[in-house]
Amino acid sequence: MAIFDDLVAEVYTITKRPDLIADTESAVKAATLKAHQTDYYSQDLVLAAETDLGSSDYQHSYDYVAGLDNFRRLKYFSRLDNTGDLLEDGTFLCIIEVEEMLDSYGVMRKDIAYTAGNAIVIRAQVDFQYALIAYYALPIVIKATYASWIADSFPNAIVLEAARRIFLTIGYQEQSASMLRLVAEEYKELRSSNLPVVGY
Repeated sequence: MAIFDDLVAEVYTITKRPDLIADTESAVKAATLKAHQTDYYSQDLVLAAETDLGSSDYQHSYDYVAGLDNFRRLKYFSRLDNTGDLLEDGTFLCIIEVEEMLDSYGVMRKDIAYTAGNAIVIRAQVDFQYALIAYYALPIVIKATYASWIADSFPNAIVLEAARRIFLTIGYQEQSASMLRLVAEEYKELRSSNLPVVGY
């Protein structure tokens, strides 16, 4: 909680409004979520190792809200055989948008996964029960358990956006516009500092 309190204190320093406790805490939470959603960062990737889908079948509908903490977006889905080993053929399913489930002949594609509502929908060529799921997770913004690598490494990206929101709330349009430019610079630095490493 110390990092969260530090961020809130920094926002107070900028806005000079320590009386807006609830608004400032809410702004820090919103700014944290916004910063993490500026891109798909490798630091936000989570591997849900050996997920049990409940039964062995060709088709599954997995409730990611119940099964995956802070789910944002699916990265990959890999079938495992019943011993927990990766299958040799068709291991990684193709992650698609729901409208891509039919091929060019209008036939339902196999070895695909997509999100629909609160579920990851899977259609495989073989029946299976276990999977490896990698997904991008949102940060934890609950005050008592707050956790954000961006808050640790790029706190200004959060502080300045939270201050911008407070200025907007109290009608300080000019200060809010000024903060917006600074926030854009922080997001640019955040993205450029987290470019993917390409191996050889």
